[in-house]
Amino acid sequence: RPGVIRFGGSTTEEYEWERALGSWDDRPTFSTMWGGLEENFVGIDEFLRLCEYIAAEPLVCVRWTGKTPADAAAEVEYANGSIQTHWGALRAGNGHPAPYHVKYWQVGNEVDVANYSDTVRAFVAAMKAVDPTIKLLSSFPTSNLLDSAGTSFYYLCPHQYDIANLAGEERQFQGLRDWIARNGGGKGIRVAVAEWNSTA
Repeated sequence: RPGVIRFGGSTTEEYEWERALGSWDDRPTFSTMWGGLEENFVGIDEFLRLCEYIAAEPLVCVRWTGKTPADAAAEVEYANGSIQTHWGALRAGNGHPAPYHVKYWQVGNEVDVANYSDTVRAFVAAMKAVDPTIKLLSSFPTSNLLDSAGTSFYYLCPHQYDIANLAGEERQFQGLRDWIARNGGGKGIRVAVAEWNSTA
């Protein structure tokens, strides 16, 4: 009975979600960064229907690399827009007239470049313009991101892969806690661990 399931990971930054809509027979296959051929049988509809079926909250990671704020907004509209919207009507045509009401959206997976910090505010604004109720999650909360756009997010999302050094991981959490206390302005910013390596 998982509370939240995440649609994300390293492949996100190459993934074309629009090519995984509609009939399986019409979807192009693709290769991921891990190699091999992906049949493209599980897209956003299949994922969100799974979450509905098992009563879990979905967390959708949207692609930042090579995309625009309008691209991210379109994905939010597909999931949450009414059937009067362009993407909501397409979702209805694919068999789900009611919005999925996805609450949690992460902007990019493990993106750690200066341009992310410079552009991510526009992504957040475009996505919230489609649905003001959504909760936005960051990619890596680097000092550069925190300084330029940290308060844009509801959750800051470290990925914990050095867990053999639990004291170091704890210091990172304390650093985020301190930053939120100094800069959060009462916005209720939190920390969400979207990936935790249990085998390090």
